[in-house]
Amino acid sequence: MALWQAKRGTKAQLPNPLQQGEFGWCTDTKELYLGTGTANDNQRVYGAAISTPFTIYVCTTALGGRLKSAGANGLAMRSSQATSTIANKLVDSGASFDSTYLNKTVYNKTDDTWAKVTTVVSTTQLTLDADIMASGESYDIANALSTVAEGFAEVPNPFYANITVRVSPGTFAESVAFVGKLAAGSFDNILQGSTTGTTTISNGTANVSQKLTVNNITFSGGKINLNPGAILTWSNCPLTNVRVNAYNTADATWDNCDMTGTSKLYTYIGSRSLIKNSTVTVGNDPTNITAVSSTITRGYTLYVALNSGPFYGGNDAMADGLQIAAGTATSTTANKLIDSAASFTSDMVGKTVYNSTDDTWTYITAVDSTTQLSLYQNIMASGEAYVIANAFVTVNAALAAVPGTFNCNTTLKISDGTFTENVVVQGKAPGGPYTLTLEGTLTLLDSLTASSGAQGSSATQGTVVRNSGTWTANQRANKLVTITLGDNNGLSRIIDSNDTTTLTIAGCWIATVGTSTFKVFDWGTVIDGSSTGTGIKLASGQRAVALKKLKMTNSAGAYPDYESVYMDTGSQAEFHDCWFYVGSGPIYGIYQEPYSKSFIYRCFFGDSNARGIFCVTAASDIWQSKFYNATAGNTHVGIRSTQLGKVIVSRGTIIDNFDNTVGGGCYADQNSILVFYTAAADGFSIVRNCGTYGIAATEGSRIKFNQSATYVTYSGNGTNTYADASSTKDY
Repeated sequence: MALWQAKRGTKAQLPNPLQQGEFGWCTDTKELYLGTGTANDNQRVYGAAISTPFTIYVCTTALGGRLKSAGANGLAMRSSQATSTIANKLVDSGASFDSTYLNKTVYNKTDDTWAKVTTVVSTTQLTLDADIMASGESYDIANALSTVAEGFAEVPNPFYANITVRVSPGTFAESVAFVGKLAAGSFDNILQGSTTGTTTISNGTANVSQKLTVNNITFSGGKINLNPGAILTWSNCPLTNVRVNAYNTADATWDNCDMTGTSKLYTYIGSRSLIKNSTVTVGNDPTNITAVSSTITRGYTLYVALNSGPFYGGNDAMADGLQIAAGTATSTTANKLIDSAASFTSDMVGKTVYNSTDDTWTYITAVDSTTQLSLYQNIMASGEAYVIANAFVTVNAALAAVPGTFNCNTTLKISDGTFTENVVVQGKAPGGPYTLTLEGTLTLLDSLTASSGAQGSSATQGTVVRNSGTWTANQRANKLVTITLGDNNGLSRIIDSNDTTTLTIAGCWIATVGTSTFKVFDWGTVIDGSSTGTGIKLASGQRAVALKKLKMTNSAGAYPDYESVYMDTGSQAEFHDCWFYVGSGPIYGIYQEPYSKSFIYRCFFGDSNARGIFCVTAASDIWQSKFYNATAGNTHVGIRSTQLGKVIVSRGTIIDNFDNTVGGGCYADQNSILVFYTAAADGFSIVRNCGTYGIAATEGSRIKFNQSATYVTYSGNGTNTYADASSTKDY
């Protein structure tokens, strides 16, 4: 049995920790403590509870802060008023200053300013490193701590009065656990930052598991966990690049706490947030949020990344799909991610890194330090933005993680590579004007500067001309071109053809290209349903879905069971910048069942044995897309509307090389409608090389042109437009 003599001294001298079972008597506070053997956990067993409010001071080392092990206790040594004014001096005629005040912290309670004692001039005068004191102003001289964590540790448990942990201006790069300090009554523990400067807690993890009030603290980097039972009230607390997790039963009140950068709030079932006068981005499906004069940006991303051929770190067994950290690389080293503001942790090994600047992916092979990661591929350079994610490896697993009712815009960001699965989107209902987006990754082919380019018109297609170098003829045909700087910045178009220097697009630009920079892309993300059925299926009634930058394929079987995309009855979807690949099987790029609706923007349908889109009592609106069949004479149709279906073809759409003896390029039958709608600014539609008929209508159907025939051009068709005796064509 171990025996110890009771420790005796001031509270500042109390060992931390006392040995387990060891007593410590504080001669100044008349308190008796029992040791547990754990730091910051000495248990007070005797002594009058402090029932008057008091302050614990925390400041930077430049202002005199020290660790507890260096003798700091965070408490005020003297509280009084200055009796005269001298620059850079604290003069107090009633004081008895001595050498113990040297390098201590002076806090001006009147105007919330701070300084450090640099010289003890006399018993009534101190020299300060800043001119903060004037006659009549109140001050505390404090034996200040240098970390917020140690300041919070000095709060009694339980506390019998309102206690303020007052923190100076400056940056405190640390993690803090706000845990285990409970009020013995309706008292408050306040973490108070500076109102005259900026108090920042950066690049750590703040765990809140109790009632806490936080004022005038800027949080930068890292994350804040509002754990079960947390009651957090914070005001004037900006958050920059911070992830906030509000877990079950956590209750937070926000007031003037704007989020900037990559900051996001993730709420979980049972947590509550009252957000006042703040701009906050909610990073997942938000629950129990009340907003008062606030801007709530709702929307989050789930990440999907392959883990073999290529290796990007996806793992369905361990994933939640969410972002772990985000930031910007601060320097360039091969196969490294370096971010001097980061706080990387060992559990990031194997996780996915997504470069959101250039749309590239890899995974983490090692955590070299808190600011450096080793990567499997060399994808990061200084100034490029990144996300580290706990990614899924299959699209279906990510879809399963989306709530049945999604109350915000929700994106599945999918890496490049081939996902051999039958993706089924079903049972996802928007709780408002929200969209569920499946977004793929494009592969960069060219990054160039234009020497010139034409806007295009009702009689010509838009073009862009490279200023140096050459292509081979049609090397970039049927790919995607995007303007990245200058006129038309951000616009994408399908490439119809190219010669050695010029790309010709489907449709028009909105202005002359001039000397813009542009990039040419191929589709890197492939959803391949060839071994299982349809590539992507939208279940009956599914709506509010957008598919972007995806190549969807199926080369086995026949319709209606095997399609690139199958839209069941009543489903609705938008398609942006997609490629519907149809191989050797007699299948469609999109097959639409009754009452379904599709909106198609800048998409490419085609390959060796293509059928484009088949609308059965359904509706489709097609803009600036291209339908192309590489194998002539296959008797297929590019666009077909049947059984009261309606298809609008507009704004520079091209139908090329279909050779069906009945319908040719576009075909309406059984009382259906084909509408060709365009205007000069959008470009003209082209029907070419389409066998017997370019556009045909039979069995009571109708072909309608909103403009004169010059807005649709034909070449190489047996007959341009045809309607049988039961059908009509009109302008």
